[in-house]
Amino acid sequence: MIAWLTANWGTLIVLLVLAVIVGLILARLIKNKKEGKCFCQYANGGTCSGNCANCHGGTAGKTEKTKNC
Repeated sequence: MIAWLTANWGTLIVLLVLAVIVGLILARLIKNKKEGKCFCQYANGGTCSGNCANCHGGTAGKTEKTKNC
């Protein structure tokens, strides 16, 4: 077991770093969702990146923050 760990320590460190990054991204997305912030309002320089009808209350191009997302 120790031989395997020492042979693969670099891979394990990369795995841990990636897991931390993914965890931080997910935590940020959940926090923003709870605060009512929409991801689509911030993508592409403030324009909707997908389902604009739900994100902007039915008016495409409108960028005020809503809790409809």
